[in-house]
Amino acid sequence: MSKNLIPNFTQIPNVIFDNFMHLLSGAEMKVLLYICRRTYGFQKGADSISITQLTKGIKDKEGNHIDMGTGLSNRKVIDCINKLTEIGLIKTNKVHNRATKFTMNIGSEVSSLVNKVHLGSEVSSPQLVNKVHTQKKEKESIQKKDSKEVSLQVSEIIKLFEDEQLNIVAKNWYGNTTQRNAIEELIENIGFDRLVKLVKILPKTNRLEYVSTITTPYQLLTKFSDLESQLAKIKTKQDKKINSVAF
Repeated sequence: MSKNLIPNFTQIPNVIFDNFMHLLSGAEMKVLLYICRRTYGFQKGADSISITQLTKGIKDKEGNHIDMGTGLSNRKVIDCINKLTEIGLIKTNKVHNRATKFTMNIGSEVSSLVNKVHLGSEVSSPQLVNKVHTQKKEKESIQKKDSKEVSLQVSEIIKLFEDEQLNIVAKNWYGNTTQRNAIEELIENIGFDRLVKLVKILPKTNRLEYVSTITTPYQLLTKFSDLESQLAKIKTKQDKKINSVAF
């Protein structure tokens, strides 16, 4: 990434600074501005962004950083997304087995959104305090359950990689942040069940000519698109061969 300052700009609606900046937390502003960058900054109405991209940024095919993300933790980013969605400043659409698609919603009635932000940040009665505490405990309980489930799924994927035909050192990955983060992102993007099926066939695909060799979760994450494309071409050739025999 070049460190030179060049005159390239992303247009940010003034209403964000004029009406919402004083009401949102620093973390919420970071997430909102990052989504602005990935949508308005590329003349898009919406864009698919993973949690990892929001936290750590986006890399090109060579592994170079295009941007550095928000610098926030996964949990903090998710909390901010929930808050911004609840308020109505953004819209999210989780497509099955794909990253969440984000749409800015600044064109909505500003006064209505401002009131929602105020209501979300003001606590003026004991009853409301109790309600907030109860909701927080319920949310934390759900998050803890989700976190435990993901951790178990990560361990299951690592276990699959321990296949002697795949990677005999996989048993050392249970404390490896890079590999665990790669698995978590794969689970988020393509789903756990699909990931299990994919890892199970890697010992076979690694022996195929013209197919990417993948022996780690991080390699699978970075080469996933290439692998999908290569396997699709193989399937197409097989289908054509079958059809030619049938007719």
